Amino acid sequence: MDVEDFLRPTLIGLRSNYITARAVARHMVQRGSGVILMLNSGSGPAWTPPDVWPMGGTGPADAATESFMRYLASEVGPRGVRVNCLWTAGVKLEDDPLDAAKDMLNNMSMLRKRPTLQEVANTAAFLASDRGSGITASIVNVTSGITAL
Repeated sequence: MDVEDFLRPTLIGLRSNYITARAVARHMVQRGSGVILMLNSGSGPAWTPPDVWPMGGTGPADAATESFMRYLASEVGPRGVRVNCLWTAGVKLEDDPLDAAKDMLNNMSMLRKRPTLQEVANTAAFLASDRGSGITASIVNVTSGITAL
């Protein structure tokens, strides 16, 4: 694998999260409240990539996003802004043509199903709401319990 290919997920992921977080955090800090949510596939803490597919730089990119989320949470938390991360993987779409991948991800999941887009949205809405007001610098796993992550 070329160095550029390996680094691409990290550079793109960190750049997009940083630019977005910087833009919104400035406004949220002035207001004294707000929630920044980041998405991640959850491969960051894995010791080895899954045998079923190569991950390349995805694991290091996910780890970098999680680290950035924690650092940002500690920086803006005292100013009333919370920062969290959602682990998502294999989100089920309505008309998904990837039957083979679906079966593989279903089998990897503790619930034997992939999370739906609605489940991910519901979790994001909870984290962004006052009901999730005690949660910051945290990762919420919305993968239906995919254990290879």
